[in-house]
Amino acid sequence: MDFRTMGQIFKGLAQTGSWACLDEFNRIPVPVLSVSSTQYKSLLDALRAQKQHFVFEEADIAIKSSAMMFITMNPGYPGRAELPESVKALFRPVSMAIPDLALICEIMLMAEGFQQSKVLSRKFVILYKLCDDLLSKSRHYDWKLRAIKTTLYVAGIMKRAAPELSEEKVLLRALRDFNLGKLTADDTVIFMGLLCDLFPKMNETVPRGVDASFECKVQEAAVALGYQPEPTFCLRVSQLREIFEVRWSVFLLGPAGCGKSAIWRTLMKAQNIYGERTVFRAINPKAVTRNELYGCLHPQTREWKEGLMSSTFRDMAHNKTNLYQWVVLDGDIDAEWIESANTVMDDNKVLTLASNERIPLTSSMRLLLEINNMNHCSPATVSRGGVIFVNVDDIGWKPAVESWVDKLECVDYKPLLGMLFSKYVDATLEYCRRHLRNLVPLPAINQVQTLCKILEGVLPTPTQRGASIDKKLLELHFVFACIWAFGGCLLADKVSDCRQQFSRWWQLEHKTVVFPTEGSVFDYFVDENNVCMSHWRNRVPKLSLATDSVFVPTIETARLKYLLDLLSAIELVRQSIDYHGWFDKQKTSQKEVTNTQYLACMNPTAGSSFISPRLQRHFVTIAVQMPSDDTIRSMFLQILEHKLRDGFNEEVFRLGSRLVDAMMDLNIAMMEMVPPSTVKFHYQYNLRELSRICEGWCRASSQLVGTSLEAVRLWLHECQRVLGDRLVDNSDLINFKKCCSIVLRKHFSDIPLADIQAEPLLFTSFMTRNANDLSLYAQALSADSVKAFLQEKLSEYNDSHVVMDLELFPQAVDHVSRIARIVSVPNGHAMLMGVGGSGKQSLARLAAYVCGLEVFQISSSAPYDSSEFKLDLLRLYYKAGVTGTPVMFLLTDNQIVNDEFLVYISDLLATGDACDLCTAEDKAALCNAVRTDVKSLGLMDTQGNCWHFITERIRKNLHVVLCFSPVGGQLKSCAEQFPALINCMTLDWFHSWPEDALISVARRFLADVPDLPNKLGESIVQHMAFVHQSVGLASQEYYDQFGRYNYTTQKSYLEYISLYKSLLASRRDQLGQAKHRLIMGVDKITSASHAVDKLRTNLHKEQIIVDEKRAKTQELVETIGQEKAKVDDEVEKGREDETAAAQLQAEVTAFQVESATELAVAEPIIQDAVEALQSLDKASLGELKSFGSPAAEIAHVVAACMVLCSSNGIPKDLSWNAGKKFMGNTDAFLRSLLCFDKDSIPVLCVDRVEKDYISSPNFRPEHIRTKSSAAAGLCAWVINICKYHRIYEVVAPKRIALAEANKRLDSATKKLFGIRARVKDLQDRVLVLEAGLQQATEDKNVAIAQAERTANKAALAQRLITGLAGEYARWNTSIQHMSSNEANLVGDVLLSSSFVSYVGAFNTELRNRLVQVDWLKDISDRSIPLSLDVDPVEVLIDESTKAQWASEGLPIDSLSTQNGAIISSSSRVPLLVDPQLQGIKWITKHEESFGLRVVQQGQSKYLDTVIHCIENGVPLLIENCGEEMDPVLDALMKKELTKRGHKRIMKIGDADVEYNDSFRLYLQTRLSNPHYKPEVAAQTTLVNFCVTEAGLEEQLLALVVNHERPDLQEGAIQLVKQLAAYTIDLKQLEDSLLARLAASQGDILEDIPLIENLEETKSTAVHIANQVKHAKETEANISIDREVYRPVAVRGSLLYFLVDSLSMLDRVYQYSMASFVQVMIRGMDRTPGGKDESTVPVERRLGRQLDVAERVPMMISEVSHQIYVYVAQGLFERHKLLVATELCMRVLRKAGNLSEEKFDYILNKPKVVAVKNCLSEWLPDSCWHAAFALKEIDDYHALPEDLVASSTRWREWMELEHPEDEPLPGDWKRLPHFDRLLLFQALRPDRMNAAMSKFVASTLGTEYVTSQMK
Repeated sequence: MDFRTMGQIFKGLAQTGSWACLDEFNRIPVPVLSVSSTQYKSLLDALRAQKQHFVFEEADIAIKSSAMMFITMNPGYPGRAELPESVKALFRPVSMAIPDLALICEIMLMAEGFQQSKVLSRKFVILYKLCDDLLSKSRHYDWKLRAIKTTLYVAGIMKRAAPELSEEKVLLRALRDFNLGKLTADDTVIFMGLLCDLFPKMNETVPRGVDASFECKVQEAAVALGYQPEPTFCLRVSQLREIFEVRWSVFLLGPAGCGKSAIWRTLMKAQNIYGERTVFRAINPKAVTRNELYGCLHPQTREWKEGLMSSTFRDMAHNKTNLYQWVVLDGDIDAEWIESANTVMDDNKVLTLASNERIPLTSSMRLLLEINNMNHCSPATVSRGGVIFVNVDDIGWKPAVESWVDKLECVDYKPLLGMLFSKYVDATLEYCRRHLRNLVPLPAINQVQTLCKILEGVLPTPTQRGASIDKKLLELHFVFACIWAFGGCLLADKVSDCRQQFSRWWQLEHKTVVFPTEGSVFDYFVDENNVCMSHWRNRVPKLSLATDSVFVPTIETARLKYLLDLLSAIELVRQSIDYHGWFDKQKTSQKEVTNTQYLACMNPTAGSSFISPRLQRHFVTIAVQMPSDDTIRSMFLQILEHKLRDGFNEEVFRLGSRLVDAMMDLNIAMMEMVPPSTVKFHYQYNLRELSRICEGWCRASSQLVGTSLEAVRLWLHECQRVLGDRLVDNSDLINFKKCCSIVLRKHFSDIPLADIQAEPLLFTSFMTRNANDLSLYAQALSADSVKAFLQEKLSEYNDSHVVMDLELFPQAVDHVSRIARIVSVPNGHAMLMGVGGSGKQSLARLAAYVCGLEVFQISSSAPYDSSEFKLDLLRLYYKAGVTGTPVMFLLTDNQIVNDEFLVYISDLLATGDACDLCTAEDKAALCNAVRTDVKSLGLMDTQGNCWHFITERIRKNLHVVLCFSPVGGQLKSCAEQFPALINCMTLDWFHSWPEDALISVARRFLADVPDLPNKLGESIVQHMAFVHQSVGLASQEYYDQFGRYNYTTQKSYLEYISLYKSLLASRRDQLGQAKHRLIMGVDKITSASHAVDKLRTNLHKEQIIVDEKRAKTQELVETIGQEKAKVDDEVEKGREDETAAAQLQAEVTAFQVESATELAVAEPIIQDAVEALQSLDKASLGELKSFGSPAAEIAHVVAACMVLCSSNGIPKDLSWNAGKKFMGNTDAFLRSLLCFDKDSIPVLCVDRVEKDYISSPNFRPEHIRTKSSAAAGLCAWVINICKYHRIYEVVAPKRIALAEANKRLDSATKKLFGIRARVKDLQDRVLVLEAGLQQATEDKNVAIAQAERTANKAALAQRLITGLAGEYARWNTSIQHMSSNEANLVGDVLLSSSFVSYVGAFNTELRNRLVQVDWLKDISDRSIPLSLDVDPVEVLIDESTKAQWASEGLPIDSLSTQNGAIISSSSRVPLLVDPQLQGIKWITKHEESFGLRVVQQGQSKYLDTVIHCIENGVPLLIENCGEEMDPVLDALMKKELTKRGHKRIMKIGDADVEYNDSFRLYLQTRLSNPHYKPEVAAQTTLVNFCVTEAGLEEQLLALVVNHERPDLQEGAIQLVKQLAAYTIDLKQLEDSLLARLAASQGDILEDIPLIENLEETKSTAVHIANQVKHAKETEANISIDREVYRPVAVRGSLLYFLVDSLSMLDRVYQYSMASFVQVMIRGMDRTPGGKDESTVPVERRLGRQLDVAERVPMMISEVSHQIYVYVAQGLFERHKLLVATELCMRVLRKAGNLSEEKFDYILNKPKVVAVKNCLSEWLPDSCWHAAFALKEIDDYHALPEDLVASSTRWREWMELEHPEDEPLPGDWKRLPHFDRLLLFQALRPDRMNAAMSKFVASTLGTEYVTSQMK
């Protein structure tokens, strides 16, 4: 029933005004009850308000005032839940009193017409009371009111039917006949004795009432059905008919095979024969769900779906033709379905359905429940029906045998078989019952029926009627059948071998059939040809290995095959599950199933051990025992020798038998030294293990195993893989190695043991290949070679798959090799067992890649169910079975969200074919896809062949790898239900990483950390390994001491390393940046400080310069005035000279023009002369000079040159020789001509040349050039020089005149220039003075400005230095601290990373021990740099962060602060263990501004919210998590991301979600002590937010102060907020200061806005600091005022932790923090002496306000009492004194008044075996020993001596009834009250409770022990 159905009921009640009685109301689920309470409350509220209409579930309905509801229930019955408080509050509880049965009997007897009702009623009640007390406590007995009422009703019927009998006889008959049918055989005797005592000598005179006509029909019906109409059987049939007359619900009860079905079937047949039409409909309630049985409403559509019961009742209720209609409920009873039929079985006689339909039970309808027992029935159910109990011996096995014999075709067998049954069966059954034990319980009828069935199969059929029967052969067959019927299922184990015991007994007891002496009776079968017993070995066929399947025939297999063939032939297991079919759940009609055979196999030590006896009885049960050692040896030796014949040499071949013997010895040794246990349930030692070892050895190649050593090493390797890899701990591994060594020494003593066990011992199938590129199973040469190969494969894998960052340390290499070994063979499946995060999946993926397998893994989306799982399996079927692709199916325990998954997996492992997986269409499609392949093998492509082909391919190509965690009971539970998970898989146990593996992994991942020296890095990785291992030990201690769970996994370790790397990098970066900012700030302040003095000196110098500049400027002004006057005078004086000079200048200029014109004519001539010379060169002149006798013209040219060049007159010698001398050096000669002074030639020389040479016609250059080019050039020069001379003669006088004019002009000009220069000098001087004045003025202004700037700069510098003086000192200190921290950062971060990664789940005690004791010491011992007094929290967060968190509601105790640091620093998802909801409140406030979304697992569409948050970077909180996490969230918690382009994608279910880096996930649970699997611990960071005593004390102090002084608490709250805000503001301001200083460019003293901004910031900071100081002073004052209330908070905290610990007494004691706080507030409200006493009881009001010192103790007392009363009302009586005592002791301990030594004595009561007890007459030895133990405690040293010395007084005290009320003997009476308890514990432990009650009363008050005082 759901809340909607309840709503309809309430609506009906309201509108009709009816009364409703809801029976067994507490069977409704609690969530529905909670909603129903709200629904009913709205109805009650409307009634109280006397409304005519009210709104109910959004509908306005009418209400009548007469509406009412009642609840009837039995709170202690199975299937019931405690009603929620919200429901209890709406109903008034009424306890039903036990009725007066005698009075009821008297009244009913009187009503039935009995005159002696009073006397008879007493006898009736006495009989039932005695039956209740004296008979066995069988669950089907009912001696209460319903049974009494029914019996009395029967008595009335009998009185009216037999008026001739007296009333006593009538009552006797009723009591006897009506009750005998339900009694067991043993109780029948007692009952009849009681009845005869109450009705003496009357039983024999009152025969049973018999309907003779019907009794005949019963016998007729029995014969017709093939039963024997024996009296007892017919009696049970009649009793069933009689009880059906008065009870409409009857339990037909009895063990399986006792004849229950035969009884009711016979009754039905008899009634039909009698003319009373009777029909039945059988239903097995256990074969369907409750909804399928009774029907249900669809939760969304509200559509009614019919059930078997509802449809059956409806059909029968409408049927009017049948006189009797039976609903036969044939199935075991449980509270799940039987309680829903209560209204049918009681006086209501109506079936109530969830649709609110009520189907009445008509007069023809009966309910018959055929069951084994009523163990799971409540007394209410038992009382509702009549009972017929069929004892196992009521009918027995003989009628069944008689019926079977009657059916035999050969009548000649009947007398002989009767004799044989009498001879053998009884004795055998009796012996087996007394002395032997079957593998599973079997009733005698089952064994006898097995005997009959075997006989049917072995009895020879006579060839013709009358033929003689071989009696000897018949007896041989009968003996064979007996042996297997009674001995076939006998147990044989280590304790006893019942088969051998049976064999010995049989041969001693029955000697007619003689067995050979060899073996047992089970070793022989009947040889019909020789009419004797023959050994089974004669039926064993030879070994054949023609197919891939290896089957070795043995005696056992031959025996089983014979029996199965024998039994199948006679359809032993043919059955139709009693009723020929099953019900169609959709149509609720029966489907018939016929011609079906059942063959079942079962492991009685696995699963549920036993099956229903009612099913067991249908089977012939044969115990298949472990084969004998000889058989096992023969099997495996045949296989091994067959392999060794395949190319192995003689040396190896001879090892065959030794290898088999060694294998068997090792298996036996392991069974003894490492036996299975509850925890080690997977330790199995059977043929599977031996076959796997043998199979592994047979993978060897003769090419690679050529010596005995290699063969034995391979054998040892296979033993390690099969037997060693599944071992769970080191002790078992050590024992395994010992066993191996012992066996090796025994069987292979000729081979050195060290050589055999030499490491590495590793065989792989992926390292070696043959010439055909096929893999060979070969020994690895070295571990390094395997690692290198796998490393290469890992690199290849990472190139094409999601990257796996693995460190292949030796253990990882071993696991990859092991997995690869398993999946590289057909039908190889692996079970990888290890805690989450141990690398199972990653290594399995690598192994699959190495072996060339695809990996298939399901994606557990939210709606992932069995149907989707089946679709995935079908895909695997197609891939592995059709396409032939090798596939690894990787499945984890977290992905098994439904146990139905394992049904298919189990079938797949066992047979390769999962039943119910394929529909007919799927199967046909698969078969069609392989028809071609089947035909290619030469087979017919029938569907059977095709399916077999697919199945074989699947077994070859599909490899299942299951990854399970051993933590919790899931693995064990799955293994019990599905044995194939262990039997058909090879196990590989992933142990915790050893220390060297931890170090190796850490070393690899820390290799890329910069600035980490090798030596230091090695110390760090060793410390990391130490931390991981220490946390494992601490987790165990955590469980042992506190019962709380925590796990460390390898993934946790990897996350730890990753966190250290990231945290170290970030802290280095943060520290570097912070230090750089501080250094820059300090540098700026330092530079400003240094600049101040310099600026002052400069300012003084600049002021002097300013004064000098001012004086100089004034002087310049005066000088300029004087100079300007002089300039004016000089200008006036030079005006006349200026005019004359101008006129002369004009004349000279004209004459110069004229001369220049004339000279211009001579210029070309000079130019020609120069050109003529330029034509000469050294060579030509040399040539000329070389002429010996040149032509005359040439000589004339040289002579002319000599004349012109002569300065002293014309030379006398003008000859050619003189000419050559003249020319001398040609270069000098040429230069002389070029430099010739043409203006100074003597006239005489020119005349001579013109006359003597030029006048000659041949003296022409063109003529002479023919003779000499040089002479021609000289000729041209001479001619042109002479021409120039003649022109110059004319121009020369004019030049002289011009020169004279120029002289005059020069003189005038000079005079003029002088005047002008003087004027100019004067003017320039004035200009210079003016410029100087301007410059001086500018310099003066610049100097003034500079001085002003220097002054301002000095002032700014002073302001900066003064303002930041405090920061300067603090920053310098911080820089020094940071500098030292930089070196210590590796150690500080190492400790902090350990803290974040591991301590979150622990309490304060273990956190402190791990950090302060274990880790710090190890860091110090390894010389890892570490800051002094380092605190991990201080490394992780700063004060401003703490303040921020405090303002957001995070408690300020150290544990909460640590939790905040862990959550903010962890890279994993935080999972808050938060029963008091402190953490979730903080997270909600902390992430509020970021749009936090809060959801719960399982709520509607919660995954949509998850996806939205991931995509948009919105924080997400999943609250109220249970211990099981939704598998859909795995990817989210693991942060499994894949890259697609620039996007990072996360798969959530079936959706690909783009991951936003801003997304944050928080998980929270309200469970106070959750047990999360290691997988969850690996994926999350568990954070223990359970409140601490100190933290709770602070919270309760706030509660108390708020109650008493709300103004004070409000002030404290505001102060906390202010201080938090101030701290944050100060941090922000300092950051702002440093940021601005760092951002400044150039000279900071030039940046006035910056300095002003810094001053403003500093001013604000100083103001805030003053406010902080004031706030702290105020806080101190408020704290003083609040502290007076602390004792109340201390007591409250103490009480809460006492209340919270009560669950250890009983799990029902659960109290929430909210309810505790409410009760505490109520206690404060009820304390007198407050401002408002309205809530104080009137009698306790004082009418005045008490002083705080008076009120606080009263509050403590009242709060304590209220909380104790609140708790005590829910305590069992036996626990109340215990709780009060615990409270008392905690109060004393808190006050420091409890001696722990003495308290420990009270708790443990130690005893010391002392001297002989000389007071044994009155003092027990236990007390004497306890007294001697007490002697060791101070104040009790003299106790033993005083007991002896004052024995009289002590004896008197010891014999007191209430010694606690009397004084102790002697001086002991002066002992404090607590100390007396020790004496009671030692001497009078029987009165310890009373003494403790008195002590508690004296300490706390009598109200705490009132209910305990006697």
